[in-house]
Amino acid sequence: MLGKLLKYEIKATGRIFLPLYLGLVAVAVISSFTLQSEYEILNGVTAFLLVMLYGALIIVTVALLIQRFYRNLLRDEGYLMFTLPVRQATLVASKLLTACLWSFLSSVVGAAAGMIAARSFFTLNDVAALWGKAAAFFSDNSIPALLVVISVAACAMQFIQSVLQIYLSLSIGQLPAFCKHRVLSSVVAFVLISLAVQIIASVALSGMAPAFMELATSFEDGFEIAYGQSEFLYQLPLVTAEVMWMALAINAILAAAMFAGTTWILQRKLNLD
Repeated sequence: MLGKLLKYEIKATGRIFLPLYLGLVAVAVISSFTLQSEYEILNGVTAFLLVMLYGALIIVTVALLIQRFYRNLLRDEGYLMFTLPVRQATLVASKLLTACLWSFLSSVVGAAAGMIAARSFFTLNDVAALWGKAAAFFSDNSIPALLVVISVAACAMQFIQSVLQIYLSLSIGQLPAFCKHRVLSSVVAFVLISLAVQIIASVALSGMAPAFMELATSFEDGFEIAYGQSEFLYQLPLVTAEVMWMALAINAILAAAMFAGTTWILQRKLNLD
């Protein structure tokens, strides 16, 4: 059933995202030929369109992330959604996975459009040389591929936790005690949850303070010795890996708690009035 829900969600949201993606890529292609042309008006128009489409991409992605959950599950459409033979957890998971999918695609399309538009400023050889320098830096300073994987996973989990925080806040806002001021209650809930998350993260990461102090000392010492032998460059991947592992674990626990909280509210305290 999750697959059917995802198919429905992707079809419903794709009607908005796909034209936006095509428009952004089309303007990026045009911009790649016009941004350095001798016609200043044409340069300004294409640059303006490109900026506007990037802004629209961000706004639409965030707005749909909120709207699909709020309207489909917490408003009138919820009467239909909750008659489906699926668990509330499956409904929440379908919204979450769809939000992750479109956010990822928006990032990829946005990055691709930026590279296309920058074609008038950089050649493929320039990009290849930049990648070569980055690869050499990672290799020379012994930055393991695992660290990159952990960092990407931590960022992905941070995004998931943020989406679930929005879902939990919206769910709290529709509780009977707050239903007269749903939007305001949701905003207040989001702020309070954010403060709680910050406190939890600060307490959890406080144990990393000695490692950061040692790293800062080695950074100062690194100016006095050869670049390739700097203790700072040796310790940086180690400390960063510990921080990323900690961040990944914290966000995973918080995401699980928020998912469970959202599901519990939809099961026990749902108020569609």
